[in-house]
Amino acid sequence: MENNDINFIGKLTFKEYRQARSHKMRMIDWIATLLILILGFLIYAKNTPLIASVIISLFYTLVFVVLLQMMLWIIYRIQFKTDPILRNERCFSVQKDGLHVSTKNSEVFYGWDGLRSACDYKNIYLLYVSALRMIMIPKRFFDKEEEIEAFECLLSAHISSEKIKLNK
Repeated sequence: MENNDINFIGKLTFKEYRQARSHKMRMIDWIATLLILILGFLIYAKNTPLIASVIISLFYTLVFVVLLQMMLWIIYRIQFKTDPILRNERCFSVQKDGLHVSTKNSEVFYGWDGLRSACDYKNIYLLYVSALRMIMIPKRFFDKEEEIEAFECLLSAHISSEKIKLNK
């Protein structure tokens, strides 16, 4: 192992998994909510006064949002419980040539050119391999702040600036 390799180990929690998936779905949630609000308003605007149609459409939008969040929570819970790879402890090794991820039963190597994009959120890094597949790395996996800084430097060096969103 070289001096500038970054090694860390961790086990993803359901809360972190749900948070990571929520970041991915946030735009879809907003669009669906806006469409339901507009559709509800248009349906009730014909036969009811303006204020009543606004209130009714807001009510149905609220019901829709609550049901959507409950449904997504259930889906994420099922995905997390039924996927042993998500629940297993993972060993990460970040090197000049890419990212090595190993679990009890598997080992995967992602070259830097195989990563589409990277996002830095408050508690987690999301590295996108494809539009739907991502590597979730909670910041608590790192032992020291220097490791986080070195990791961000490697991301910045190997992923184009248009495809990386780091909080600085």
